[in-house]
Amino acid sequence: MTHYIITADRSGFPVYAVFIFIAFVLGFTISFLLLRRDSVNNTLIAGSVLLNSVSAIIGGQSLAEIKHIGSGKQVIGLSSLGCGAGIAIGTIILALLFKEYARSLISAYILPMPLIYGIAKIGCFFTGCCQGMNYSGIFSVMYRGDADICHQYLFPVQILESIVFIIIFITGIHMYQRKFKYCDQIVLFLCGLGKGSLDFLRFSHGTDTLSFNQIICMFVCISSIIWGIMLFTTKTSHQKYNF
Repeated sequence: MTHYIITADRSGFPVYAVFIFIAFVLGFTISFLLLRRDSVNNTLIAGSVLLNSVSAIIGGQSLAEIKHIGSGKQVIGLSSLGCGAGIAIGTIILALLFKEYARSLISAYILPMPLIYGIAKIGCFFTGCCQGMNYSGIFSVMYRGDADICHQYLFPVQILESIVFIIIFITGIHMYQRKFKYCDQIVLFLCGLGKGSLDFLRFSHGTDTLSFNQIICMFVCISSIIWGIMLFTTKTSHQKYNF
């Protein structure tokens, strides 16, 4: 049976911060390229990246603080759902202000979201946060040092999340290049479905029927379905969304 031992040292090299930085740089680089492809002016592109970077950090930190109220635990890292909510709010504001670029802005920031999440989860894996449920089978991991849960064999859910969400990202980009009308809604739905489903494999899920994360993911899935139905009933749409 293959097991792995990982020593998490949060006072040493900032592995988590490095992966978060890489995730945002790659994600927003893709946003930049998608917006340039749609001939959005450079000033708006720069402003949108700045706004969504700030809103993602604020949203991620705020939701992480809210989730830990009363727990007495130190808040480590950002909440992915909070980051996503921050980017969504920033993008909606931009879409309302610059309606001629609304669809381009929405696609440019929805499509890279699963890539940002997928890369960030690798940082979680090496830092020892967001750990999986008890599991002693093949590829199980045991943490030592500063991890949230030490000296127990756990399922490497962070790596599985990375794989799933990178696949969602590749799927979304493929649909975008094929000019599929509902690529944004499908990516958003898959993100909600993927994160909500994989939350069952987390140690923190415990015996709860639905976790806080899963309730939010249900809202994301329902919202994406409603959005898709609204788009389906709209007679006119941007050319790049045609089948």
